[in-house]
Amino acid sequence: SSIANYEFTSFSTDKQNFTITGTHTSEWAGININPAPYMTSGQKGILQFKLKKNSGTLTNIGCHVNGVFTVTKASVDGVDRNITSPDSNSWGIDDTNWHHVIIYFTYNGGTPNNPAMCPQPNRTLDTTVNVTYKEIKVEIGNKPSAWSPCIKDIQGDIATVDGKFANYSTTSQMNSAITQKANEITSSVSETYATKASVTDVSNNLKN
Repeated sequence: SSIANYEFTSFSTDKQNFTITGTHTSEWAGININPAPYMTSGQKGILQFKLKKNSGTLTNIGCHVNGVFTVTKASVDGVDRNITSPDSNSWGIDDTNWHHVIIYFTYNGGTPNNPAMCPQPNRTLDTTVNVTYKEIKVEIGNKPSAWSPCIKDIQGDIATVDGKFANYSTTSQMNSAITQKANEITSSVSETYATKASVTDVSNNLKN
């Protein structure tokens, strides 16, 4: 399931660390996730993620859910919460700790409007807060499992590394390039600083 910005005034992703950071200034701002294309009607699913505050005030962590989904249970740090209609009272999470959110839902079939599922800080509030999400995971079933990177993300990292070595068709060519660069560094150092041999020659000449 792809993830997109939904009304965050600032939005950035860190693909290396699998995090998303955004600034919430309106009551509906968050991230948009749509698991519908990967599910069949009646299937149960779980959305989980971790969220922490970077700045501002964090009152609650909620989630907009389109009508094609039904939330059956949700918890934040192991405490049952009403994430679809939280009140304005603080949940005691206004800190910089990571908070673990687990949302159990059922897909009822059909195509959701945008946003489909929208995890958001300060739901129904326009209080400004900048937050970071990590370990976002959607899975089919009713038992949450530990987070791990998506295989597509891992394959993307491998492709990036492979691309860096694309100019070297053999190991010997790569080793040759490394040796050449090492020689260039040695040559540069020799031009800047006197070598031990040259210092010895000068010393011997002064003794004579």
